Amino acid sequence: MARHLVTRHGVRHLLLAGRRGPAAPGAGTLTAELIDAGARVTFAACDVADRDALDGLLAGIPAEHPLTGVVHLAGVVDDGLVTDLTPARLDSVLRPKADAAWHLHDATSGHDLSAFVLFSSAAGVLGSPGQANYAAANAFLDALAQHRRAAGLPALSLAWGPWQGTGGMADALDASARVRLDGSGLRPFTAEAGLEALDRAMAEPDAPLLVPLRLTLRSAEAMPVERIPAVLRGLVRAAAPRRTSVRAGNHAGDRTGATGLAGLDSAARETALLELVRAEAARVLGHSGPDGIDADRAFGELGFDSLTSVELRNRLAAATGLRLQPTLVFDHPTPTALVTALNRQFTAPTDEAARAAAPTDPATAVAGAVEALYRHALTVGRYEQAAKVLMNSAGLRPAFTSADQVTSAPGLVKLGDGDQYPALVGLPSTSVWASDQEYVSLARPLRGLRSTYSLMMPGFTADELVAGSVEAVVEHAARTILRDLDGAPFALSGRSSGGSLAYAVATRLEELGTPAVGVVMLDTYLAGTPQTDYIVHVMEERSLERETEFGRMTGMRLTAMASYFSLFETWHPRPVDTPVLLLRASELIPGDSDRPRTVPDEWQTVWPVPMDVIDVPGDHHSMLEQHGETTARTLHDWLRDRTGRA
Repeated sequence: MARHLVTRHGVRHLLLAGRRGPAAPGAGTLTAELIDAGARVTFAACDVADRDALDGLLAGIPAEHPLTGVVHLAGVVDDGLVTDLTPARLDSVLRPKADAAWHLHDATSGHDLSAFVLFSSAAGVLGSPGQANYAAANAFLDALAQHRRAAGLPALSLAWGPWQGTGGMADALDASARVRLDGSGLRPFTAEAGLEALDRAMAEPDAPLLVPLRLTLRSAEAMPVERIPAVLRGLVRAAAPRRTSVRAGNHAGDRTGATGLAGLDSAARETALLELVRAEAARVLGHSGPDGIDADRAFGELGFDSLTSVELRNRLAAATGLRLQPTLVFDHPTPTALVTALNRQFTAPTDEAARAAAPTDPATAVAGAVEALYRHALTVGRYEQAAKVLMNSAGLRPAFTSADQVTSAPGLVKLGDGDQYPALVGLPSTSVWASDQEYVSLARPLRGLRSTYSLMMPGFTADELVAGSVEAVVEHAARTILRDLDGAPFALSGRSSGGSLAYAVATRLEELGTPAVGVVMLDTYLAGTPQTDYIVHVMEERSLERETEFGRMTGMRLTAMASYFSLFETWHPRPVDTPVLLLRASELIPGDSDRPRTVPDEWQTVWPVPMDVIDVPGDHHSMLEQHGETTARTLHDWLRDRTGRA
């Protein structure tokens, strides 16, 4: 932009302000280039969102070369589901956009400006999945431009589509975000095309807001209508309904929607559903066809994240007519497992008469009663009573008291490949939202470094027994890991409450003479401590809020959580020879001003046995959800130092 102002528009005095100023990468080279072109350039280290710093910057502009134009380019992205956004994640995105723009508007009110140009984003006009904070920040810029025009001041907000090859935000997108961009119908601007569009926009005398986009309408025509921004749907021909072709025996036929699928026998429907799941997964990931979707690979390993998982669920709900939980892909880690669950929904009795005629098993009866009582207690703010409802339900569900009694249970799910020793086996939390997907944000940065697996504990679905003792579940986990890894060396990890289980499994593996290389606990609190009272209260008060992200807290999951929490209520760790690391969150979970909470002075978890302790960025949730790369690197480096492997 600086080059363009000098070479195309003849600007001879430039003040380039940014937080790093002359220390910004390439600043020296750019300065020399612009001086050679006949301009005088000043780099200034200034955070424009800091009003005092901005006032100081403007006061230093020489009177002989007064300020005549402002171009505001700054921006930060921090993508995620809207329910993941914290005040800090809103501030980090709004501050450089909205705060800085407002300060520029207010601080330059005494200057005779000929141009006030804001680089906004089409995210605020079209909507952009996973960018609620960024869309809001840019919508503010668009409104500010119109506010200035109404006051007779110069202003132009440009709600750009993506730029590429310029070192900007689009160049920093991860693979899944690039897939979403490629399938959105938006073609990125090159630097040349973007600057040409800028000149055309600045030549429009009466428009305070313009939306420069490069559209590829043909690619958009293949998208479901609901994914096309509403303001663009008139430009795109509706896609023809997709049909699922099923071959049964020697006859091929088309089966579409819930009616067609319901009319198939179970085996044929399973085949059709697998074709559907693989096809839709390929579309979401941007593949040319389903060949790249291995039915037995974990969704996380295939490249799914929280946004694409929800998109796949939405596509499958539309294609099948089934009511599907938002956590569908989280609950069923592979396409094969997902197909089994979908097929079960088609075969389950759905009408009231069938439900009334079906016998109610003890697990279902207990689960239904517990969910109703627990939900009511949370709704009225009786958190202590809610906790008692759960703990009193422990022991009421059918349980296994020996690993030999486990007939239906999850096995290891592979989330990523790597060639470094040892592999990592993660045990998810035993909370109501326990899922193999908890480890996706940790496994993704480790791909290519070390293989990563996840092992869910049984009891979170209706066809599984819950554990009846610590010894039984520990033995089950140890056997499963040793069987599935077939002698390969591994380290254990446990997230939250899963950390206690990981430590207990490591203890048992030492007794069996097959120890793990190490154990890493991810912000695991030990029962019976003041710190645990804090974290449990926080989790309970936010339970209903997190349903919007993870789906309904079913009675089956609630009673499973209660059972595991109860088992470890009186469990105490003993020292082990296996190296142990406790990775702790360094930030408190954000509170609610309407519900003040008591936080102990020493709120971080502590354990009474020898171990290494490292604090990582984020709170109990965000240390993986937003800071997974840092947490994964810390874990990887610790294991590398323990094993001596690079």
